Amino acid sequence: MDVTLDTRDLPRRLLHSTIDMPVSPGPFTFWYPEWIPGIHAPRGPIQNMAGLKVTDPEGNTITWTRDPLNRYRFDCTVPPGVTTLRISLDYITNQPSTNSKGVDSYGNSLLGVVNWNTVLLYPDGAPTTDLQVSARVILPEEWQVATSLPLVEQRDGANHYKAVSFTELMDSPLLLGEHLRQIDLAHGDGPPVYLHLGSESPQALQIKEELIGKYGKMVTEAYALFGGAPYNKYHFLVSCSNSIPNTGLEHLRSSLNG
Repeated sequence: MDVTLDTRDLPRRLLHSTIDMPVSPGPFTFWYPEWIPGIHAPRGPIQNMAGLKVTDPEGNTITWTRDPLNRYRFDCTVPPGVTTLRISLDYITNQPSTNSKGVDSYGNSLLGVVNWNTVLLYPDGAPTTDLQVSARVILPEEWQVATSLPLVEQRDGANHYKAVSFTELMDSPLLLGEHLRQIDLAHGDGPPVYLHLGSESPQALQIKEELIGKYGKMVTEAYALFGGAPYNKYHFLVSCSNSIPNTGLEHLRSSLNG
C-alpha cells in the first residue's frame, strides 16, 4: 500500500490520510484498526474517524457500507478492471478516550503527536506483518518530525519513508512540531540512541547537561546489562507540553512519552 498523511491541518485538530490499496474486482472488505498494541482491548478510536471516501484510479466514487455488527469493518464492490482503490479519511484529534491516550493523535498550532493507527485502513485477510506500506508525510511549514521510520528522501514538500510492514508502521509514532531538538545519547558499543524533545517553546527544550548525561548513562548501563539490543537505532520521542496529554508507551524502536 501507499499512504500519504497530510498533517498541515493538525493545528486545526484535523489529519488527512490517503491510502492507495491494491485490490481485485469483486466483493472487498477493509478494516479500521481495532486492536492496538498497548491498549490490550478492542478500543481503536474509530469514533474520531470521518470523511471516509472510496474511489477508483479515475476518481469515480465507489459506494461502501459499514458492517451492521462490527463498526470497524467496511465493505464495497470493486468494479471490473480496477486493481487499485484510493481510500481517503479524516481524523479529528484531541478527543481521546480513557483507553486511547497512548495511541491517539493530538496537536496544536506548534506541536503534535501522531499514532498511525488513527489514520490507517487495511485489507481483509492480509497478515499485517507481510503487508508492505510506503508512507509519506506532509508537514506544516517550518515544522520538523521525529520518528523511528527510516527516511529515504525529502521531496515535493514531504518526507518519504522506506517501505515497512503494516505492523512496523503502526509501531512507529510521530513527534512533530515547529520546535524540535535531537540529542545524541552516549551508547558505548550499542546501537545509537536519540532523545527527541518537542514543545511549543524552544526554551522548554534546554534541559541541563547533567540530565542529558544521566540519560546517556542509562543507555550504556542497559547495553551492559542485556548485552545487546533488538534494534539498530532507538528514539525517545518526548513531548513537553501542557496541552498534549501525558502518556508513555513502548515501541520496538522508539517510545512515546509526554
